[in-house]
Amino acid sequence: MEEKIRKAVEIARDDLRSCYAADGIIAGQKRFDDYWARDSFFASLGSISLNDFEIAKNNFALFLLYQKPDGQLPRRLDRHYVLLKYLGFKIKRPKLKVKYRTAFGKWPATDPNSLFIYAVNYYLKISDDKKFVEENFDKIKKAMDWNFSLDIDNDGLLEEGFLANWEDTIFKAGKIIYTNVLHYLALKSFAEILSALGRDADFYEKKAEWSKIQIEKYLWNGGHFIGWIGRQVHNVFIADGNLLAIISGLVESQKADSILAKIGEFNQESDLIKNIDFKYGLWRHSPVRIIGLATGYHEKFEWLWLNCILALAKNTIGDKKGALFELNKMAEIIIKHNHVYEIYKGNVPVKSRFFVSEVPFAWSAGLYIYAETLINHNLVDKN
Repeated sequence: MEEKIRKAVEIARDDLRSCYAADGIIAGQKRFDDYWARDSFFASLGSISLNDFEIAKNNFALFLLYQKPDGQLPRRLDRHYVLLKYLGFKIKRPKLKVKYRTAFGKWPATDPNSLFIYAVNYYLKISDDKKFVEENFDKIKKAMDWNFSLDIDNDGLLEEGFLANWEDTIFKAGKIIYTNVLHYLALKSFAEILSALGRDADFYEKKAEWSKIQIEKYLWNGGHFIGWIGRQVHNVFIADGNLLAIISGLVESQKADSILAKIGEFNQESDLIKNIDFKYGLWRHSPVRIIGLATGYHEKFEWLWLNCILALAKNTIGDKKGALFELNKMAEIIIKHNHVYEIYKGNVPVKSRFFVSEVPFAWSAGLYIYAETLINHNLVDKN
């Protein structure tokens, strides 16, 4: 088992490093060869685990360079003319084009700021580079505090508009579990940053506790966290926020066991999990995906990064054997295809006439390295 995991990390390492660009970490080498915030921040966890501190720091600095005065970070920085790229003509822009809002231009992306704070905290823990964090402290704090602007009704839960989180092909809005767990994780992370710098963390520790209380009060249904509260309560199970809740320490062992039992019902025909075990109504799917003949992008396909957080969730509750089992399952898939891909179907990278899985995919490659590092404590060579 250990040898397979070691080999998979080497492949993931090479894939991740192939996505290192001049200013930061791009999401992939084909359709997604731009700077996507959530992809690059997730991926940076792997870079930091490899001690590739300079690229992680450059990536943070890139997004801080384009931070709005109110603290919001970009959703994406385009290196190319995107429409032309999708038509088969890759033409580089003379300068980066900054995008802050969702695909239809109205709502701000809600997860980049939280993921940024979490990644910066991990960078500080592993690199002990207090100088970088101190030099950028005001901007980092603004990034954290921007999240509070999303709590429209001041109840400790963030609200969001359509297509605003990583499921950016699905029309849903309101208090979404994934976004709120990331906010809780960001609050905890920022409090840890403050403590590491010798600053008072009391305000953010209390905010984190309030966030936890409200998430459990409104989004826990007795067996798992529900998907979201919009105009109505959507009492469905979505893997992302539930697994992140375990990793973040938001839930105690009994609730974690209940969530993992629910995950056990997923994808009996495949080693990789989907994000949901139900179907969104057709009207919820972005027309961009319907036109692109990839309806169900966030619904019917499997994501290796979700298995990475599943492995971390098992490790969090003390089930190292189960965590290693998940790492090994992913290792077999990575080794078989000799790369880390974006999406899979039945453990096989998606490849059809109209839609092909991105490869390499920095997000999943970075998270596999990060998961292995936390579970195995850096047993794999970083060079």
